[in-house]
Amino acid sequence: MKTKTILLTLLLFCTIGVQAADQTWHLVTDKGVAIELSNVSYLLAASEESFDIVCTDGTTVSGVTSVKLEERESTGIESAKTTESVFSKKVDGEIIISNAKANTMAQVLSLSGITLISQTLTSGQNVINVSMLLSGTYILKVGETSIKFIKK
Repeated sequence: MKTKTILLTLLLFCTIGVQAADQTWHLVTDKGVAIELSNVSYLLAASEESFDIVCTDGTTVSGVTSVKLEERESTGIESAKTTESVFSKKVDGEIIISNAKANTMAQVLSLSGITLISQTLTSGQNVINVSMLLSGTYILKVGETSIKFIKK
């Protein structure tokens, strides 16, 4: 286990700086959870058979037995914004997604995981109309990336 942890840590440090503008590196666990390398804080040996991945936001992916390193295309979610403010995650009517890859799926989900809006994105700027949703907290999922937002 110690050797596995050392190798994973070495792999992590060797690849963190090698990210192109439209490509990102992810650790993909044996259960299919993908974590962008820039979001990985450290690896923690949990037992002889498994380890935990601790993310920079404090969340933990537990019981990981193996990971693979995977390069993925950027989804454009980093540039998602509302019409009210670039920095606000409070939405009134529309969400604008810029620089998305063509044919990327965007979804608005309830907190219980029910898909409320589903839209295939085109390259460039896309608008998702959320004005018909009730006030509350929702999840915007673009490709493999998700963020929470509040509908006013």
